Amino acid sequence: MIDNILKARIEKEIKTTKDLLEIIEGSSFDPKSKLRVFQALRIEVNDEFGALKESLQDAVKLLDVG
Repeated sequence: MIDNILKARIEKEIKTTKDLLEIIEGSSFDPKSKLRVFQALRIEVNDEFGALKESLQDAVKLLDVG
């Protein structure tokens, strides 16, 4: 699927979610694939891992030693 997305980007700019969805649907038979792609985009756009890392670092400061 990644190869198809990269090839499609070379041929034409992916401007809409519909463009991306067409590539995904043409690349995979797994119905969960499109969910995973859009989940990955959401995680990256919202910096969810960065927020999680920051929250965990702050939580450690609240813990008592021992």
